[in-house]
Amino acid sequence: MSDYQEMKAEQSELWRKLAEDIFKEKVNNVHTFKNLNEIVYILSRVGQSTAHNYTFTPSGGGNELADASISLEQGRLELKFDGNSVEIIEPVSLTFNPIGSNPDWWYYRINTKSFDPSGVYKKISIDVNENNSTEAYKSAEDKEQERLLSLYGEPVLEIAPKKYIDISYQEQGYLDYDEDGNEIPLPANARIIQRRHNGGDFVIFPKFSPYSTHTEFDGGHSKVKDEEFRNFISAIVAKLEK
Repeated sequence: MSDYQEMKAEQSELWRKLAEDIFKEKVNNVHTFKNLNEIVYILSRVGQSTAHNYTFTPSGGGNELADASISLEQGRLELKFDGNSVEIIEPVSLTFNPIGSNPDWWYYRINTKSFDPSGVYKKISIDVNENNSTEAYKSAEDKEQERLLSLYGEPVLEIAPKKYIDISYQEQGYLDYDEDGNEIPLPANARIIQRRHNGGDFVIFPKFSPYSTHTEFDGGHSKVKDEEFRNFISAIVAKLEK
């Protein structure tokens, strides 16, 4: 057995044990949670586990979830990913789906809903006649900003609890100038946050799952409802277990 195969087998067993530790004798049942504290507890267990995961985001791509915590924004939570990236989401539910006997196909789904943007970025609105499209009056830069915000939510720089500014200040390296013309530095604890105000759903698979290593990273899971995606995975597993 190759080193990769050994690691894959070890990780698969760790993923199973993680689920068994969380759900005990009901590990083979589908579980859905809507309480924010319960959702954070389970996601933090998943993120902090030695069983590595891959978390697919609504907009495509993904990262390894490292931890989760209650956000200072009421009703929301923070997802912390490998590399210290942080996303704020407003969860509707978290569902554990143990499909088949092979834990490589056991996954968690986080359903989220949209919420208000921070107001950091201007809303592009231009008054025109009824028969004309506003699109013709928007600059290429404005159109691109709208596209990115609609896909990924808004990247902001947090300089104090719940106080956000344009992320461009991070590259600038300072906030402004004081009365003597000296640069006002960014706070030492300033951090970049992605606010997923546009909603969308996440799925979390074990890192070495065939789904994680062979799927298209296009956010396709978020384009279908829970049941449809569960049926899709179930069909794959049923075929493999024949």
